[in-house]
Amino acid sequence: MARTADSYLKLIEHALHSTPPDAQALKTIDVLNDAGRALFGLHDWPWKRRTATVTTDAAGENLIVPADFKEFIHLDEGGTSTLKVIQTTMEEILNVRSNTAYDPLVVYVSTDVAYNAPSDDQNIETDRAPKLLPLAPTPALTNQDQLTLYYVGGWRELEENDASVVPNIPVECERLLVCLSRAFVIHWEDGVKAIDDEDVQVELSRLVGEFGRRQREYGPMRNTVRTRLRGARYPHDGITRQTT
Repeated sequence: MARTADSYLKLIEHALHSTPPDAQALKTIDVLNDAGRALFGLHDWPWKRRTATVTTDAAGENLIVPADFKEFIHLDEGGTSTLKVIQTTMEEILNVRSNTAYDPLVVYVSTDVAYNAPSDDQNIETDRAPKLLPLAPTPALTNQDQLTLYYVGGWRELEENDASVVPNIPVECERLLVCLSRAFVIHWEDGVKAIDDEDVQVELSRLVGEFGRRQREYGPMRNTVRTRLRGARYPHDGITRQTT
């Protein structure tokens, strides 16, 4: 069974002899969030690449993407459409919106401006709300649910009332998150190197090897290229693509 946030918080306190941290304004949930963000940044994990069904907002000017969105890979309409999606800047989005002579089969998406969507739920913190990506023109779809977003995800922030929430990492990475969390709190509380630091390196090396072997177990990938930034293989560069 996957560990919940409460399990990690108890293990963090256990590293300090079952007492909450004494550092001013430092909460165990903050330590867990810092450790989670660090885990995502330690390696170009293949499990960070995700998909989600997305729609536009009511005005059709923004793409509503998951709260854990970090990097755009591709937007696919599906079906038999020839819609072409181009990743561009906010300046180009504004140019397209002011120009009526645009190609209706091309949609421009800006990823250099990603901001949080407003929410009617007051219990959802700003950094946990869905994000908006400006786009233009509005995709001419009969069913917006056909839009599929391929993206690189990040750590989903946790709050103190999220005790029963399972962090958005694979079960295989739970031990690494435990080691990171314990090492972080000991460093901040006592200013000394934790034994967990060594465990972090050992566990990181093991997981990098494990996830690196996984694709080869299912056979080689063909007709693909390796992207420099993500270190992952795709049949396109993740910026433009035309579906048939």
